[in-house]
Amino acid sequence: MLSPPAAGGAHGRCLRLAEAFARLGRVDDAQKELGTWSGDGRAAELTDQLMSRHVGGLIALANHDPAAGISQLEGVAAERKRLGLHAGLLWGRDSISRQR
Repeated sequence: MLSPPAAGGAHGRCLRLAEAFARLGRVDDAQKELGTWSGDGRAAELTDQLMSRHVGGLIALANHDPAAGISQLEGVAAERKRLGLHAGLLWGRDSISRQR
């Protein structure tokens, strides 16, 4: 399952691809897409910044580092909760629960 679409057309597509690759365990591809997203010079919206951190957590999990991955995902979930971003919060909790 992919998360709700990120804003920004091609810019957001990089985040969605990075997430999909991370979930599939294709870490190099995920990191490449995340690098493309962060390196395009555009200012990121808050939801995209959180999604980037979410993808980072998924990449850590795919790299067999559950402590770092879960910690990062929990941090993103806490920030989404604080901001009232409930759809993203549910998505993040789903990613965490799959690891426990």
